[in-house]
Amino acid sequence: MMKTIAVLTDFSDEARHATTYAIELAQALEAKLVFVHAGQLNASTMGTSVTASGLAWSDPNIYNPATVEMDEERLRDEERRLNDIVSEVRRSVAPDQLVEAVFLRGVGTDVILDYLEQNPVGLVVMGTKGAQSSLDRWIGTNTGYIMDKAPCPVLAVPRHSNYTGLKKIVFAADPHHEVQWHIEELTTIANTFGAEVTVLYVQEHEGEQKDEDRWLVFSQKMELQAPTFKFARIFSGDLARSIEEYAQSKNADMLIVAKQHRSYLENLFHTSTTERLAHDSVLPLLSLPAVEEGKARPDSIFTR
Repeated sequence: MMKTIAVLTDFSDEARHATTYAIELAQALEAKLVFVHAGQLNASTMGTSVTASGLAWSDPNIYNPATVEMDEERLRDEERRLNDIVSEVRRSVAPDQLVEAVFLRGVGTDVILDYLEQNPVGLVVMGTKGAQSSLDRWIGTNTGYIMDKAPCPVLAVPRHSNYTGLKKIVFAADPHHEVQWHIEELTTIANTFGAEVTVLYVQEHEGEQKDEDRWLVFSQKMELQAPTFKFARIFSGDLARSIEEYAQSKNADMLIVAKQHRSYLENLFHTSTTERLAHDSVLPLLSLPAVEEGKARPDSIFTR
């Protein structure tokens, strides 16, 4: 089965910028590009309930047909714009690059998550930055929610970041909750792009023996699996700021964070914290999904 990158778009400048980034990744990874747009039905349309397949009237006596028709015309226009993007991308890439459009109907981010659950998507790419973006109104303000719930890796691309390859990567690690799949993902990404990887541990308190011991065991074990990786540890109580500032100080091209239940890094996936990392940073932020005990590994474009 061919690898698939889903690019979420709302036709904003941020989404267009993320498109450029996604094209570069698709070419490097030999992946299909699927441009996904969620056409949101007007919440003020009275007497209706919404499904992913369209409208289901709950009371035909209390809706305004004119309003519904205007809503449908807007959705038809959005679908045309989505197809125009796909046509434009097809003209700019190699003939063998597969590019498709998926137009969804629904309300909120759940229709996007439903699509990701039901289709073999290996990576989601979305543009983010600031409240001026219309993308932020339906997904940017829910970056943490998407990253928390998506069954595959999610890449948030800030509007001011430019793809120049992945030469340096910072991976925020939790030595107390290591997951083999996350290590394999990181190793594959590093090998695919020839990237230098620094594994970063932000330790809240200095001098705690259990943390010292765990970090030593973790770094030695990981070094055996990935001898080219570098390791760094800093002490700070401000997790998000410390990770971000360290990655920027190393001129990293990407910051990677792996979600895992009960990990101290799980706090990063609280909406407000992830929004800050994704929106305020100039670095693309890649989140790796949690691995549920006893369940199959998540879909990923990097490993199978």
